Amino acid sequence: MDIWKKTGYKTGDDLFEETKQIYYNIFADEHLEQLEASLLLLRNKIDKRIITQIDKVENMKAICDAGSGIFDDMMEVYNQLNKTDPLVANPDYVSRYCLGVQIRYRLKLTGSCYVICDL
Repeated sequence: MDIWKKTGYKTGDDLFEETKQIYYNIFADEHLEQLEASLLLLRNKIDKRIITQIDKVENMKAICDAGSGIFDDMMEVYNQLNKTDPLVANPDYVSRYCLGVQIRYRLKLTGSCYVICDL
């Protein structure tokens, strides 16, 4: 009980922090096959011009940092398509596919990937 006095814990205090995040540990030996199947399904639903841009960068280290500009060319094509036909440029499919490609890269490189999703 001395530890409770040292930390200032009082009965009823939470011993954990509640966050608005979900954490995933993803492992190549358990999840890579399913991820590949999901990516194939998404790939068939996304305009080929967008896929072509993603294919150009999918094996580059910078793919893990979306803020690096790695997806700028893809976003340019996406924005052009979205102006002319929003149904062709489905943002849910494109974002899921990009995230899946990033996760696949890490799984193939290290065998695991830790993903934190904000709610």
